[in-house]
Amino acid sequence: LYKDSFNLLLKSKFGIAEVFYKNGQILKSIDILNTVVTLDPQNIQALKLLNNYYKLLGAGFKDQGSWQKAIDEYSNALKTMPDDFAARDAINEIYAIWINEVIARGDFFLAWQLNRQKDAFNNKIP
Repeated sequence: LYKDSFNLLLKSKFGIAEVFYKNGQILKSIDILNTVVTLDPQNIQALKLLNNYYKLLGAGFKDQGSWQKAIDEYSNALKTMPDDFAARDAINEIYAIWINEVIARGDFFLAWQLNRQKDAFNNKIP
C-alpha cells in the first residue's frame, strides 16, 4: 500500500513538472523534479529530465553571452548525470569562447583566471 502511494505521488509530481515545462516555467519544473530526486535519489527518469532542463537553461544563457550562468547550469546537468560528455564539452566550449573574449578586451589576468578554472574543471590541477 505504501509503495503504491509513493508511486502515485511520484507520478503526480512528474505530471506537475510536465505542465510547468509545457507552460515555459522550466525553473518550477526543475524544482518539482528536484523534489522527486530527493524522495527517490535513484529515479533515472527524473535525473534525465533534470539533466535535459539544466542543459536547456545552459544553452539559453550561452546564447545570451552569460558565460558564468551557462557554466553553472551545465554544471548542474553534470551533477544529475556525471557521465554527460555533451555537458562537459559545452562547458569547455564556453570557457574557450569566454577566454577569447576577455583576451580580445586585453584582460589577461581574467583570461589567466578563467584558464585556471577551466583546468580545475578538467581535473588538471591537483
